[in-house]
Amino acid sequence: MSKADSLHTASSRADAAPLEWKQLYQGALFETDSVTIRARIIDAQIAVLRRSTELVGRSPCREHQELEDAWRFLYLLGSELSAGKLPDLL
Repeated sequence: MSKADSLHTASSRADAAPLEWKQLYQGALFETDSVTIRARIIDAQIAVLRRSTELVGRSPCREHQELEDAWRFLYLLGSELSAGKLPDLL
């Protein structure tokens, strides 16, 4: 792989990173299957943490706040699910 190819691949991965966590986050939010929702929440939390780690040391941006909000909501969703406080919409 040439240096140019390597740089292009790294750039493509960086561009895809924001999309990955957002897609997993939305998947967890809109999951209606009570069997798979926990796994979706965990997958989304992992993606949020990974992306947050990638952004450490960068200037604050909108995505930082989006990640923080997503983390809080995923935590709340998981807590409410564990406590049996979610309605029977699932």
